[in-house]
Amino acid sequence: MNQGGQTANHALLALACGPSVEPVPGSNAPRHVDKRTIADLDALPYPRHPLVPLTEVVHDRLNVEVFRGCTRGCRFCQAGMITRPVRERDPDAVREMIRDGIAESGYEEVSLLSLSSADYSGISDLLRGIMDDHGGDKVAVSLPSLRVDAFTVDIAAEVQRVRGTGLTFAPEAGTWRLRSVVNKLVADDDLLAAACPPRPTTTSSASPSSQPAVWR
Repeated sequence: MNQGGQTANHALLALACGPSVEPVPGSNAPRHVDKRTIADLDALPYPRHPLVPLTEVVHDRLNVEVFRGCTRGCRFCQAGMITRPVRERDPDAVREMIRDGIAESGYEEVSLLSLSSADYSGISDLLRGIMDDHGGDKVAVSLPSLRVDAFTVDIAAEVQRVRGTGLTFAPEAGTWRLRSVVNKLVADDDLLAAACPPRPTTTSSASPSSQPAVWR
């Protein structure tokens, strides 16, 4: 359900009782429309019984929205402006939605949706909880929208606990000057760190399986 879902009852009532606002001349469209913002996402009805397609599709996975809005202020991003303020779902509510969706659909992958999933305040703990809940069933997690300056080794480690899935990064421009113009304040070092994250190594020449991994 999108932002307009909150006004469904008002729209139905208007259709039943006739127009209550002045329309644009020559059409039935209202002259003025007030923005409606859903303040509490946890109270918003969310599809608990997702439809599963009969054929293979590109995004063949369970999609769960973790928060709405963005505070980054990139100058080219309309969605980051019109979906303010930032509203997050409770981590326990997200895990419950995933449990219900996986049980109803049988999907083997879940995608955490938002304008920038790594900006979710408890993303590392949430990923860890999801993998603890479903890792034994080989359910993987993908993050389709990430800012490179918010990406961490902890996020990468949790995502890869079952199998490698999708990580989408958007540098937006090739130079720091152009990124500054559009207010996408991502440094070159951030881009390189996201593209070449630290790899686990062993402290001796023994078999990796017999030695603990050390991040460097």
